[in-house]
Amino acid sequence: MVVAAVTSACGAGGPAAKPPVQKGGTADAAAAPQPAMKLADALAPKLGPGSPVVERRAHADWSACHASPIVRGDAAKVVAQVALACAGATKLKPSGASISGSLTASDPAMSFPLRAEAGQCYRVYASAAAELKNAVFIVRDQSSRAAAEYRIDELDGALAPDEALCFREAQNATIVVSAGLGSGAFAVQVWGDAPAASR
Repeated sequence: MVVAAVTSACGAGGPAAKPPVQKGGTADAAAAPQPAMKLADALAPKLGPGSPVVERRAHADWSACHASPIVRGDAAKVVAQVALACAGATKLKPSGASISGSLTASDPAMSFPLRAEAGQCYRVYASAAAELKNAVFIVRDQSSRAAAEYRIDELDGALAPDEALCFREAQNATIVVSAGLGSGAFAVQVWGDAPAASR
């Protein structure tokens, strides 16, 4: 669900050529970003039917926690505000520190580590500054298979997908962020079943 004005959606991957794209969407995200890659590399291999080790579990009841418009502004503050507003509904906890950065449409994509534990579910929150009119966030398993893809466009300053990504196996996954139009700051938070410190 797209969060009005500034915010925006785990079921298993279907047989379609691409996993569902939901408009809008670390564990251990305090680590420095991995070496940047070109956008073409970030999207290769081409998006397929999803990851066999990740279940996309739908939670339609999560939409109410971010139904109210939020004033668009600092990306890090907005994503924190959205995640905190949903803490009661999701029962999830922050899984590592926030990711933040800045991109232009001509920049290489940026890749950040996401340590996911077996049997744990995660929700990805993200936000983008007004100047970053199109941003793509892809969650890949450690074999580079796309588990989920989320987008923020100029009408959606942030995303909070109504789904959790549930990992059947422990994975050194990644979150790949790229800009399709405009330039500006972005921020990502991942919340999970248990806080990073207790796992």
